[in-house]
Amino acid sequence: MSQSVLTEPISMEKEASRATPGPLPKKSSKAFNSFQIAQAQFDKVAEYLGLDSATRDLLRYPFR
Repeated sequence: MSQSVLTEPISMEKEASRATPGPLPKKSSKAFNSFQIAQAQFDKVAEYLGLDSATRDLLRYPFR
């Protein structure tokens, strides 16, 4: 092992910066709505499959 590794003083600021995480990410102001997300995914797939509007309307809303 090299001599400098054993005798080099430890900087507490350097060690503290490694231990503390950065600022927390900001929360989105939009509310999470899984039904709207599912409908958006359905629209993409329906467009890809070329479904007509009557079939889209029938499949878009569940009967329950």
